[in-house]
Amino acid sequence: MVTTVYFDALEKKAARDVRISSECILCGKCVRICPMKNFEISDQSMVLLNQCTLCYRCVNQCPQKAITVLVHTKVTKQYQGINLSISVESSNRTGYSWFFRKNPLSRL
Repeated sequence: MVTTVYFDALEKKAARDVRISSECILCGKCVRICPMKNFEISDQSMVLLNQCTLCYRCVNQCPQKAITVLVHTKVTKQYQGINLSISVESSNRTGYSWFFRKNPLSRL
């Protein structure tokens, strides 16, 4: 499949193209959240193990915005996840049923 080949090549490039700027404070958050265990702290410095698969958790969670992958410009915005707050219209309706009546396409 062509898309698999494309993403395989992109992941191989990304595995070697993670950068950590001097703004890193060695808080260890990236070490804890990386599913590939791509980061280690050794001798008061960050060590990259070239295992990145482009999940971007490190980029989005770094408190100093010190990590970049593939595109090496200053991080200005970080994805914080979706807002899962539920509104309740009245006491006899759940937030879910109200939401789906107001947004019928969201069930797809």
